[in-house]
Amino acid sequence: MVHAAAMLAGGRSERAAFERINVEGTRNVIAAAGGVRTVLVSTEQVVMAGPLVAVDETAPYPARTVGLYAQTKQAAERAVLAAGGVAVRPRMVWGRGDTTLQPTVVDAARSGRLRWIGAAANGRARVTCATSSPGSSPRPGPADRARRTS
Repeated sequence: MVHAAAMLAGGRSERAAFERINVEGTRNVIAAAGGVRTVLVSTEQVVMAGPLVAVDETAPYPARTVGLYAQTKQAAERAVLAAGGVAVRPRMVWGRGDTTLQPTVVDAARSGRLRWIGAAANGRARVTCATSSPGSSPRPGPADRARRTS
């Protein structure tokens, strides 16, 4: 079971929503998987206490996280690992219907404000583009539309 859903953005006043969606939602996925290994799409932010240099999966969790997203994804990751699952930490995941990351990156690139710190010597970096799997819809569903309009 691959679990990639998460609340990405919001302020401190939305702590309960971050907990409900990112932590409790992950626990619900683990339970629904019925013993099937869960693969959590996490974030590099779960180990970010400063610049990430030569970091791999053995990096410890910092005592303090960079925000609610990182804090709740760290808790979700711990739950998945405790249940025998796996967590992956891609730098960026984007795809059709993305209303958070993709528009921000595109806008920054078009305006000349996009700067990639620590890019490889060739100026490239690895990012992940999520595409539809067989039987899934490539378009945002009703929940996505509701989230954008509320």
